[in-house]
Amino acid sequence: FLNTVRAADLAQGEFAAAMSVLAVVKNTAVSRQLREAANRHINALQSTGIDLFSSNRQLHASLVEYTTASQSTFEKEL
Repeated sequence: FLNTVRAADLAQGEFAAAMSVLAVVKNTAVSRQLREAANRHINALQSTGIDLFSSNRQLHASLVEYTTASQSTFEKEL
């Protein structure tokens, strides 16, 4: 479980960093073509993010299992 949680955390961090860079380019680039390209990539990444993180049932199930196991372990230690 820990590997799944750590991997999901790292992936989401990298994903957020890429989105941030594209957002800066979209909002600050002088070139209209560059702003539009950044916007297209943002849209594509958002769609991918939904598939990878928000709508990923296997990932969700793994995170729920991890949380449940962690809570159970914590309660036993009390």
